[in-house]
Amino acid sequence: AVMDGVQWSSTFGDPEHKYIPKMWKELRPQGTLYKNFYNNDVTITRAGHSTIATGTWQKNRNGGQRHTLPTIFNYIRDELKLPKEKVWAIIGKRDYAYDPATSFPAYLNKFNPSLKIGIGESSMKNDLEVYQKILEVMEKHQPKLIFANFGVTDHMAHSGIWERHTKAIRHQDELFVKLWKKIQKSPRYKDKTTLILTNDHGLADDGVFEGFAQHGSLDEGCRHIMFLILGPDIKKGASVKKNAYLIDIAPTVGELLGFQTPLAHGEVLKDCLARKYLGLNRKEARTKTAKKAVQMDELARKNVVKFLADKVIEKYGNSLDSLEPSPDVAVLLWGMLSAYDKEKNERYRDFVQAWGEKNLETNGENAGYAGLVFSELIYRLRDVKEKMKFLNAARKIADEVAPELERIASEGEAKEFALLSIFLSSFGEVAKERKLVLKTTNLILRHLRALDLEVAEAYFAGLRELPKEFKEEDELVKEEEVLPATPTFQGIPDKSWFLLALSFIRSHGLPFQEEVDVLGIRAESVLQTYYAVKDLPGAGENWPNPLQSALNITAIKEYFCRRNLDKDMEAINYFDLVRIRPKSSELFPRWNEITGTIRNTIYRTNYNVRFGLPPYRDIDFSEDLLRFYIGYAKDDMTVGAFLLALEPRRHVPYEPAFPSPRNGSD
Repeated sequence: AVMDGVQWSSTFGDPEHKYIPKMWKELRPQGTLYKNFYNNDVTITRAGHSTIATGTWQKNRNGGQRHTLPTIFNYIRDELKLPKEKVWAIIGKRDYAYDPATSFPAYLNKFNPSLKIGIGESSMKNDLEVYQKILEVMEKHQPKLIFANFGVTDHMAHSGIWERHTKAIRHQDELFVKLWKKIQKSPRYKDKTTLILTNDHGLADDGVFEGFAQHGSLDEGCRHIMFLILGPDIKKGASVKKNAYLIDIAPTVGELLGFQTPLAHGEVLKDCLARKYLGLNRKEARTKTAKKAVQMDELARKNVVKFLADKVIEKYGNSLDSLEPSPDVAVLLWGMLSAYDKEKNERYRDFVQAWGEKNLETNGENAGYAGLVFSELIYRLRDVKEKMKFLNAARKIADEVAPELERIASEGEAKEFALLSIFLSSFGEVAKERKLVLKTTNLILRHLRALDLEVAEAYFAGLRELPKEFKEEDELVKEEEVLPATPTFQGIPDKSWFLLALSFIRSHGLPFQEEVDVLGIRAESVLQTYYAVKDLPGAGENWPNPLQSALNITAIKEYFCRRNLDKDMEAINYFDLVRIRPKSSELFPRWNEITGTIRNTIYRTNYNVRFGLPPYRDIDFSEDLLRFYIGYAKDDMTVGAFLLALEPRRHVPYEPAFPSPRNGSD
């Protein structure tokens, strides 16, 4: 049970215990109190609750992404084969404060808890309603595990009125005692139940921003929180001075209830156990799902770029002839060059160069894909003669592809059109052929406009349903609803390919940047980014298809590396969209919806950076989550896309923001 947002100094750290007299007198003697219990990472509600549930440091912002790792709900339901009604999350606060589901691919929605959320946090009666809901669930469903949030204390602190906050603490003090008494009066739960009382975070000390009315910093007030545990297996009247942490709750729950938490990073709190430590939770993977999860986690912890690139060389190093020019091979070799950039391992570049030597005389309909590899390779070569050799080969191919690009566009092959556009733009940059880049840019804009007009004309002609080929998968457009923006690009993988092409062209063309970075490309880039993020099931999560995820992450990262998408959104308005998409303005949502969706889904930082915490964006979480899908990267194109999307860094949630003795000095 979590009393949201209360300082240690207002609970058991207060020598007078004036706000928690009943817990001090009635509950403390029946359990073990930890005097140095900390949230050493993101001290906001969603992150705190996510850390409790997973046993890992989770950095999700309020209203942000779901857990990136499995939860105690997943573990207990999977291993003990419990039905959903036997595991509950009862949350007073609204869903901005918590999402009990996980984004981890081995579990996803298979083992979610039953959920009651949004009971309320604005008045004392809301905490009473949470308490009553707990009793109702206990009576009706006899659950094995309940995770509850009482939100009023935090809400009252944000009011800035100290008396309101302390009044809420006193009220919660009474409810916790009543809850324990109810447990002990229940024939089913008496002397069989453990009750953990804690906070998700504290509140800032005086002099830190708004003081107790704020939290999110790494000061003592925000980090130091309470932890009292009571139950038949727990020492009575004991206190522990040794440091313990929010990540230790999940493993301890596993120990007490007899299930494993294989990916949790915390430790079982052995010092509170009255019985001999039995080692019931050894963090072993005992189920099929858990074993799969551990394998995914082990792969994700590797230097994934090196891992994938080495696999490519192992597979094709002695059989380059089997890699004939194609869209798949183009993306694979482009990814290998990206791996060279990230790892500075010349083997990866030499692998691509050796392939290029064998394919210098490529011609025919697939020549453009060899050209893409040549153009990107030129950037990585130092020897002038080598550069010129591949430049001349690419020029010959460009002369053949450029006139054909319009025909390719008309055939509706988004992948092929996008890759060949990238080739011509890349070649135009390296060869400093301004006209070719502008021609390619304008062709992309015309093609996108034509596709959009096709949809618009069907709609304006009186069709209340889009033509079959334009429908979104598993979604019917109802007559009374506004049409989704350009549904043509909502399916996999068209919009991702166009987004990649637009991002690439906008981030390259360096010798004549201002001339290429025209309004149409900027507006289309923002619009295509909007289409991409609309498919996300939740902020900071991944698209349904690993390839699509890799393509979108690659494209969006291009903006963060070279351009400022935020400034683009400020510089463009709805009328600019109307100009680049004539006759189809009624298909667009409002501009503030487009920009708001982008910012809220991929661009907002996960939590308040003014407190000195790293400004992780939700797209960083999508990238980290993609690491868990490494095992799904088997075909050449997906491997190449992963190499483009991923960087060799550790997961965001793996380390606390404030180092603890287990990870260094406190």
